[in-house]
Amino acid sequence: MKNSPTLSILIGSTLLLSLTNSLAKAEPPQCSNYLINPNNHQIECFGFNGSTVRTKPSDDVQKNKPYLKASRSLSALNQQIYNYAISKLGQKVGDGECAYLAYEALKLSKAKTLESLGQTGPNADYVWGKLVVSLTPGNRSAAKIMPGDIIQFRNVSTYKKITNPDGSWRAWTTHYPHHTAIVAGVSGSQIKLLHQNVGNNPQTKKTVQQGLLDLDSMQSGTMWVYRPIPL
Repeated sequence: MKNSPTLSILIGSTLLLSLTNSLAKAEPPQCSNYLINPNNHQIECFGFNGSTVRTKPSDDVQKNKPYLKASRSLSALNQQIYNYAISKLGQKVGDGECAYLAYEALKLSKAKTLESLGQTGPNADYVWGKLVVSLTPGNRSAAKIMPGDIIQFRNVSTYKKITNPDGSWRAWTTHYPHHTAIVAGVSGSQIKLLHQNVGNNPQTKKTVQQGLLDLDSMQSGTMWVYRPIPL
């Protein structure tokens, strides 16, 4: 929890900068996550380009308010966890450590918290609910992951390289020694995150931010994905 993730960006063979936000923008995949935005109570597509995009839902979507997802049903508890996290964007939760966002989301949603589920302490591998999947470089499937799930990271590193038509390239290396994040959306191998204690900017580091994790770029470590359990 004390070790925030780091991201190094290289262009060609030159180290350009080091920071800890999400990967560079790419063409956003087709959105598959339709959720209730607690700020305006509208059904929205949680986009993968760093913003929520208002959509005009179909009649079937309208009938299934307030808890829904385009491809799979989303539980009321997972929706509450997501609602809490997105409502805290730009704000500091607790002391700003990454685990406090998940802890407060669970507590206010009347779900079991880490002290009743597993180890505690500043360097423990926290348990946040029922284990959905353990992600490793050999198992990168996000098929079972849903918004509102909670990810616990241990010694995770990612590497992504984009080569341009002219032969130039950019590469990102991200490290998550010990980190906690809430899932905001899933599309293929990409997981949208809501988390805090990330980045090098002292004005925003301890506030809730959006991030993007591409499982195809995972090189090492383990991510345990948990589904919240009601009290």
